[in-house]
Amino acid sequence: MEEKNKTIKKGDLYLIGGLLLISIAVWLGVRLYSNITTKDGAVAVVYINSEKVAEYSLGKNASYTFESYNGGSNVLVIEDGYVYVSDASCPDRICVHHRKINKNGQSIVCLPNRFVVKIENGKEAELDGVTK
Repeated sequence: MEEKNKTIKKGDLYLIGGLLLISIAVWLGVRLYSNITTKDGAVAVVYINSEKVAEYSLGKNASYTFESYNGGSNVLVIEDGYVYVSDASCPDRICVHHRKINKNGQSIVCLPNRFVVKIENGKEAELDGVTK
């Protein structure tokens, strides 16, 4: 039986390098585009018991404490264009473990305290599609 040559050829290296460069370019493009779209007027809107109580720009780092439903409390932090809940009085603390948010339509919800933070940027949502 004849053994095949299993060495990497020059063309293989060009292909791997080209694919690597394309993937890095796409990744950078997505990162830059998402930073541009989220920092243009994006705000964190806070709702307690379904009532809008505050609205904060994502452009300024700050921390706010809210007295929530039934004596509960939540600490909202805005840092480097992201929003997260750093502390909460609820028993499960799911809102504290939620990842940071910064994109239009994302939200963090604390059900026991009836506390909701939603990202809005004042722009209308783009249509995904239209049917007749």
